[in-house]
Amino acid sequence: EQTIFNANHDDLTGLPNRRALIQELVHRLESGRDTAVMIIDLDRFKVMNDFLGHASGDRLLMTIADRLRTSIRANDFAARLGGDEFVFLVDQITSEMEVLATSFRLLEVISQPVDIHGQMFSHTASIGIALATGEKPDAVEMLGWADVALYSAKSRGRNQAIVFDAQLRTVATERSALELNLRDAIEEGGLLLHFQPEVDLRTGKLLALEALVRWEHPTMGMIPAADFITVAEETGLIVNIGRWVFAEACRTMATWGQKYPDGDFVLRINMSPAEFLMADIVEFVEECLVLNGVAGSRVCIEITEYTVLDKPDKTAKILLGFQALGVEVALDDFGTGFASMTELKNLPVNVLKLDLSFVQGITHDIYDRAIVESIIRLGSALSLKVVAEGIETIEIADKLVDLGCQRGQGYLISRPVPANAIEPMLRAGCVPIDSLRSPQSLQNHVVHG
Repeated sequence: EQTIFNANHDDLTGLPNRRALIQELVHRLESGRDTAVMIIDLDRFKVMNDFLGHASGDRLLMTIADRLRTSIRANDFAARLGGDEFVFLVDQITSEMEVLATSFRLLEVISQPVDIHGQMFSHTASIGIALATGEKPDAVEMLGWADVALYSAKSRGRNQAIVFDAQLRTVATERSALELNLRDAIEEGGLLLHFQPEVDLRTGKLLALEALVRWEHPTMGMIPAADFITVAEETGLIVNIGRWVFAEACRTMATWGQKYPDGDFVLRINMSPAEFLMADIVEFVEECLVLNGVAGSRVCIEITEYTVLDKPDKTAKILLGFQALGVEVALDDFGTGFASMTELKNLPVNVLKLDLSFVQGITHDIYDRAIVESIIRLGSALSLKVVAEGIETIEIADKLVDLGCQRGQGYLISRPVPANAIEPMLRAGCVPIDSLRSPQSLQNHVVHG
């Protein structure tokens, strides 16, 4: 009996797990009961988990689970999907207003302060709701509807509940079509790379190029990266895209190495958490380098702070593997993930990339300036390169130099552009920094890259 119980319940919270949830939902739908599915996702749980530690995160999850147990009626069903997601099944629903009232009650229950190590923390949640009244969806389809509604709730500001409706059905259909088109683009060569230069802010010398994936659809034109990257992350296609990007970037670097043998710039390549944590990632990187004859020292892999904080032991092992290949590692969007001095000094990273949200405020916001200045000092203390992203004005560039940051990228210097458009800069090896002080010159750089 214990074995059966364990197979159907979550180890941490004791709630029914995904397997038990699917069985219960299938039973309810097959019996013709009017059922509402609520997917409950804790807002910004990852940030809290990283900041306070996994033990505190587990404490919060167990507290939320206990509150859900005490909130259920006789015919309700609560389960944990995994991570910070819970599901609530509600029967005998007579109207959309009734299920919304139930969801608002749950939001209020969840938001009550939680005592963690003597400190009180409040936490909000978002809820996506799907109703089976009048339709005949299967269990997986209904969970999908609720998930689309959840995504909408989070995108509208969190701490709210949204019911799946005709408008969201259209959104879901469009996202499904986008996913199918994206799969075709990956398989049929529809993706391409653009490159944004990083320069010495004092001399204009070209130091690095960041490779950024773009998708130009034959009929829809250029698809915004934010749109298709989100879909790629939700569907797992992000790993396929990431591997294509890395291999293509190495091929491009090999070509440039032959055309510009005196160039010493580094190619920076972004890597998603899902791709980074693949079991064979170090071997894959080595294979791409060897196949294209690219030295590891000419490549820098960019990962986010959250990637490092999420699985520190596994991350450290992978980073050491990159280090053995001579590959540099940059922490992207630095300053947003609460990485500490202790964590940084114990990890083989080489570069901190200042998040643009801080960089763009340094000329007028004392808090942004203080954050940037402290990160620059941190980088100096740990012998790490510090790169500023999002430089759009010469005033920002000058202020960064004054604060001790000598490396940067942004629209002031160049937008991301195709490989052929960046080649004049590769030939010159630099950008004339002083020319950017002219308004007309700045306009030319921003518009034409």
